[in-house]
Order: sequence, then C-alpha cells, then structure tokens
Amino acid sequence: MKNIKPLTFPFNSENNTSIKQSLFQFREYFDSSTIVGLGENSHFIKEFFKFRHQVIEFLVTECDFDTLAFEFGFSEGLEVDKWIKSQIPFDDLDKLLSHFYYPNEFKDTLLWLRRYNQDNNNQITFLGVDIPKNGGSYFPNFHIVSDYLQRLSIVSSDVLQKILNLAEKFDFYSTSQLALNLSLFDEAEHNELKALLLKVYIRLVTLQPKLESLEFQSILHLVKGLIYMNYNADAMESFITEKGIEGDMGAKDQYMAESIDWFLKNSLGKKIILVAHNAHIQKTPVDFDGFISCYPMGQRLSMTFGEKYKAFAITNLRGETAALYPDNDYQFGFRVDKFPLDSPESDSVEFFMQELSGKECCLIINKSKELKNCSKIRFDSIHLKTEIVDSFDGIFLIEKSTVSEIVD
Repeated sequence: MKNIKPLTFPFNSENNTSIKQSLFQFREYFDSSTIVGLGENSHFIKEFFKFRHQVIEFLVTECDFDTLAFEFGFSEGLEVDKWIKSQIPFDDLDKLLSHFYYPNEFKDTLLWLRRYNQDNNNQITFLGVDIPKNGGSYFPNFHIVSDYLQRLSIVSSDVLQKILNLAEKFDFYSTSQLALNLSLFDEAEHNELKALLLKVYIRLVTLQPKLESLEFQSILHLVKGLIYMNYNADAMESFITEKGIEGDMGAKDQYMAESIDWFLKNSLGKKIILVAHNAHIQKTPVDFDGFISCYPMGQRLSMTFGEKYKAFAITNLRGETAALYPDNDYQFGFRVDKFPLDSPESDSVEFFMQELSGKECCLIINKSKELKNCSKIRFDSIHLKTEIVDSFDGIFLIEKSTVSEIVD
C-alpha cells in the first residue's frame, strides 16, 4: 500500500485546528475546482454536520468559495439566502426550517454564514438545489410562479385557480409522504395537474425572447421543479411498491444538477460548495444489488464540468445511523430509527481506510490496484455497492456517528 499512504491525510475531527491543517495539505484539489461536493452516508448525523462545517469554513475563508448549495428546496433556499444576508429578521430562521428535520448543527452553519456576511459585505450566497418541500408539495413554488404569471398576464386566472385547487389536494411534507398518499386520490386529477403545469411551462418558453431576464429564468426553473416533482412522486411510489424501473429515482437529481448549472450560467456565483447525500454527489450510478435506481446529480455534474467537479464523501467507522422507512403515521411521511452500525465490511472503503491508517483521515482517490478492491461504502444502515475509484475524488473518514436529537 506504499503508493497510497502519501495520499492519506490524518486529522482529529474533534480538533478544528487539526482539520484545517489536514485540509491545507491538499487544498490544490479545491483551488482547481468550480464545484466541490461534500457528502454524508446518512442524513441527520450530528458529527457529519459538525465536521462538514469546518470544511465549509475552510473553503470559504481559504479557497474563495462564494456559494453554499444544499439539498434543500430551490424556492425555500431563496428565503434562507435572504436570511444569511440579514434581509429578513434573525428570529425567522426556525420558521424557514420548519418544513423538515434540520439538526441544530445545520443552524450553526447558517448562523456562521450570517455573521460572515455581516463582516464581509454579503459575499456568500445560499442556494437550494432541490425540488420543493422535499418533493412533497407544489408550494411555495407555485405561489411565486402564480404571482409572476398574474402580474404579467401570461396565463389566465381560471387556469391558475384550477392549478391552485388541485395543488392544494396534493400538499405534503416529503416525496415519501406524497408517494404513500397518491393512491388515495383520483388519478385523473393528478394527471390534469401535470398537464396544466406542462402547459404553463411551454407557455413561458414561447415568450422567452420577450421576457428574458434573471427573474424569468428563475420562474422557468421553479416551474420545471414542479414538473420534475410530479415525475419524482410517481417514481417514489413505484420504488416503494417494488415496481420501480431503471434510473427513475434520478429525476430530482437531474433537477439538482440543473439548479447548479442555472446558478453558474446566470453568474450568481463562481465557486460552489455542494452539500448532499453521498449517493447524490457520487459520479457513478446508484446500484442496489444490481438494480440501478438513480443516475445521480454527481454523475451529471461530472459529465458537464469534468475535472472542475470534485466529490468528497463523508463516512464513518462505528456508532449509530439514521435508518429511514416510509411510514404515513409520522409527520414527514417516514420514520427515522437509530440503527447501531456493524463493523465495516471487508470490501468497503471504511475497512480499507481503517486498515491503512487506523485513524480519522482523508483519502485522496487514485487508480491503484489496492483501491480497486474497494467496492462498497456505507449508505444509511447498509453498505452500498459503489466502485470507489470512479465514484469519488476523496473520502473523509471520521470515527463515529450519532443521530441528531431533532428526530427523537
């Protein structure tokens, strides 16, 4: 393993100075990138948020990154951006995050960004890249779109009212919750809503030469998010009932990748930190025992941006994780179980890194034979088949994980 050891950089995840010293050793990977993906092997993990905060702070203060993009609704992200720029009251943060489980450690990062912006003339932007309300609702997207369409008299009030009436019937907190409830509704109504939204989208496209502006591009992207959300809900319903077809769960990944592209094309930022699940930032298909559920955002970004996109997974050796199960009896349409982790499997990257360094570290990926034997990485409570050499540019390994109290 001699040819790999020089590419491992140890740190102590409980020591901020140690993390910073380690990051300095391979900062050229960040300096040469337009987009750096920072992952996590499970949502709601305290230690991932705390560690990632230190990486975010480093990328902002040392490497000139000016945007934090998050697996968060595009329209909801517009409001969080106003908050970190002190354009709306400090006490509004809890309200802005009330539609989902957001650990206190995430709030700590947003608080740091607000303070940083106050001291540095609003240099940092927050960007939500996801479909609205975790894929469960047409709001707030449709309210924003409707106001624009009415103000410019682009679509008749009768059509907008019809969309509003239908959208209010399908108003939930998450993709899981919407998918679990789809069968309770009239399929014809859901199909009518899809058709009307597609009609609005095409109507906007026909007027693009007349209306072209940043606001227009934002509205067009919001409508596109509603169309992707429709597809994503159907895909999730099929996935839950084990009737899914190849790649269908990648609809929202395409939208998230398009959100990044939209942001850069409109010159709203130059260097982006992208925070999402490892399975969203990886550069290879998401493979569940031979079933390709998703061609992820990271794969799409890699195809578009090449070496300017870097993907750094975050994973761990031991502790507990958050196992998610679709369940209509819970507020957000799924329950979160604290699941004790077994030791890393022998063909996993966690096992390899433990054998290699015996401690917390960052592994920079190369094409060595030893790394080719790493074909798995932790994914919630399981190990997911993933060709590590092709999927990531680096892996951060921390010692343990703990589920946030927010989901107790």
